[in-house]
Amino acid sequence: MTTNETATQELQKVEELTRHYLNQGYRVIREPKGDQLPAFLQGFSPDLIAQKGSDNLIIEVKRRLSPHDQNYWRALSEVVAREPGWKFQIVLMDLDDIEWRPPSELPTPSALKARLKEVSTLQQNKQVGAALLLLWSVFEAAARHHLAKLGLPPTERTPSIALVKRLLAEGIIDDDDYGRVVASLADRNVLAHGFFQQHFPSSSIADLMTVTRQLIGKL
Repeated sequence: MTTNETATQELQKVEELTRHYLNQGYRVIREPKGDQLPAFLQGFSPDLIAQKGSDNLIIEVKRRLSPHDQNYWRALSEVVAREPGWKFQIVLMDLDDIEWRPPSELPTPSALKARLKEVSTLQQNKQVGAALLLLWSVFEAAARHHLAKLGLPPTERTPSIALVKRLLAEGIIDDDDYGRVVASLADRNVLAHGFFQQHFPSSSIADLMTVTRQLIGKL
């Protein structure tokens, strides 16, 4: 993201906060300067001052962090803390999610079917853990295909259990399937988070395989 894009997002957030506090009955000053700043804030440049009665807020909005920002905020916070009736708030916008960088499109249904064959091969080679992890990847891709038709952005970061609950709510899977999938999810989570010595029942894969085949067959 460029510096200009970051600045634009910060400006949009300031505008959003301005509307919020105005709607709450505050008097709001955006980017106060000179006489608009209380004497104790001279030398600082907060994004907003919002005041209502005895409630006085100094607000800074940032998307990216830097050592300079941290030093500035520390100094500003210390100054405001010495003033009765004043509070300092930092609004951190959503930072880049370094743990979620999916491609722009989901795998095709034919690619999902090919991966199911790989799952079966792994099972035959008694690589149960690897089979379960790959099968869950296929299941979630198939689930996202179905939910994309209902408006869920296919690349949105959504917890696995939320996907499963949405499938149930939309009638794409039934209660029995939901129970089987959730049981398999518990096994997958244990495995994915380091407990590979855990024994997994064969049903954990078999039940999920059945539901996944049904989902792919309806695409």
